[in-house]
Amino acid sequence: MRFALALLAALVPSAAVASMWTDPDWGTMIAKSDLIVRAEVTEGGTFEATVKIVATFRGAAPAESIVVGGFNNGNWPADAVQKESFVAGEAYFLFLRAVSLKEVELLAVRDPKRKPLVEKAKAGLVYAVWTPTAGDVPIGTEGVRYRLGGTGYSQHQGARSVEELERFLKAAVAAADGKPDAAYLKELKAGLASAKAVDPDYPHRLLAYEYAGGSELLPSFDAVTRGGDEDAMRSVARIAGRAGGNEARGLLVAHLDQSDGVVQGEAVRQLGAGAFPAGEVAPL
Repeated sequence: MRFALALLAALVPSAAVASMWTDPDWGTMIAKSDLIVRAEVTEGGTFEATVKIVATFRGAAPAESIVVGGFNNGNWPADAVQKESFVAGEAYFLFLRAVSLKEVELLAVRDPKRKPLVEKAKAGLVYAVWTPTAGDVPIGTEGVRYRLGGTGYSQHQGARSVEELERFLKAAVAAADGKPDAAYLKELKAGLASAKAVDPDYPHRLLAYEYAGGSELLPSFDAVTRGGDEDAMRSVARIAGRAGGNEARGLLVAHLDQSDGVVQGEAVRQLGAGAFPAGEVAPL
């Protein structure tokens, strides 16, 4: 029912909570999406659209074409709603949750114009992105713009190739399923070993390493811990929590000296949940 309410909030402009949601992180989207695909829009729309699946990274769609919703918000200004509408010919990476028949029937009661979706739902063809700002990554002529430190809009990020994102998704899905891609991790480790923590692309590589299942502490982590990019410091904290042991504990304790409360909070969380001996977590 929670997902049904989120879908209604995204699709029905009159919903009272239509402008309140929390974007998931990449780990959640990768591990818990029912379907992760690269798709082309064949029939555009403001609140739902029909897409043709080109490549699948998680799950199995019941058909080549499915209906996707949840990517827009009727409470946004008209120009924003128009901008976020799906247009035929566009291409996206989509992180999707299946929408049940019951959820679509509830939607149709609130908005009779959605009644045609009911038949689609009976065939299991209705899906929705996670929130209006997370779960649909547009593919432009220059490539794909995304940030592994967050799943919200990333139009100001530098463009990366479609192939790079596809390879990351394959490795991250495999890691989420307990089957890390050793070759991909080895390649990322080599890149991180030759890079400096202050390099602009370092946080992206580090987060890719984390989501691909990396758990080995790397020499450059000391420099990250001394201060720098927030995404990188939080990623080091999560990897340290995953690794456990004295060296990892030292990195996390060093994180506590940072003035950034978000970084400190991640360190505390990992110290409490990581593989550390009871009673020997950190000096207080």
